[in-house]
Amino acid sequence: MRSASAFLALVLTLLLAACHVAEERRAPYPLPEGLRAMIAMGGQSYELEVVDVSGPLATFQYRWNDRLVSERTQYRGLYSLSGYDGALQFVNEFDTAAIDSLFPLAVGKETSFAGTTTYPAGGMTGTLWVTMAVLEETTLPIREGEFEVFLIQVSTELTIDGRSKRVTRTLYYAPELGLPLKMDMSDGTAQSYWRITSLEMPSRGRRNRLGTVMI
Repeated sequence: MRSASAFLALVLTLLLAACHVAEERRAPYPLPEGLRAMIAMGGQSYELEVVDVSGPLATFQYRWNDRLVSERTQYRGLYSLSGYDGALQFVNEFDTAAIDSLFPLAVGKETSFAGTTTYPAGGMTGTLWVTMAVLEETTLPIREGEFEVFLIQVSTELTIDGRSKRVTRTLYYAPELGLPLKMDMSDGTAQSYWRITSLEMPSRGRRNRLGTVMI
C-alpha cells in the first residue's frame, strides 16, 4: 500500500513539474498599455491606441480625425472577442486555447476552432468556424525600423440565419510586439487592407514590448 501511495505521489509530482515547466516556457504577451500607432487604410489615416492589457487580452481603440470610431478587445492581437463600430456591437465566444497552440509561432503550425457570435442590438446569434495557419516568416519595415513577422492566414466562416459568409485575413504579425503590422482581407467579392506606418511606445515601455477588425 505504501509503495502504491509513493508511486502516486511521484506521478503527481512529475505532472506538477511538467505543468510548471510549460508555464515557464509560455512567453508573456508583450503588448504594452499606452502604445499608439498610425494606420493607413483606404486612403485615410487612423490612430490606434492600446487602452487596456490584461494577460493575453488587450483593448484597442481606433480614432479618425480625433473621433473614436471603433473598439476591439482581442486575444493575443489575433482574434476579437468583442467590440463595436459605431452602434454595431458584437461578442465572439470560443476556446482561446486553440490560439495558444500556435505559440511559439513557427511556419507550418495550424489550428481551428468553433465559436458563436452575437449582435446584442439586433438580437442576432450565429456560429463561427475559424482556421489559422502560419504560412511564412519574413520582415516588414515601418518608420521605426524593420520587424520580423509571421504571415498568419485567418479564415472565418460566419453563419447567421442559415446564410454563410467566408472572410479571409492575412496578418503580418510581429511577435516582438504582439501585434499585426499589416492585414490583407477578402470576403470573396471585395478586398481591403490596412498597415501600420509608425508606432509610439509608452515612455515606460521597451522596444521588445507592442493587435486588430471585427473578426
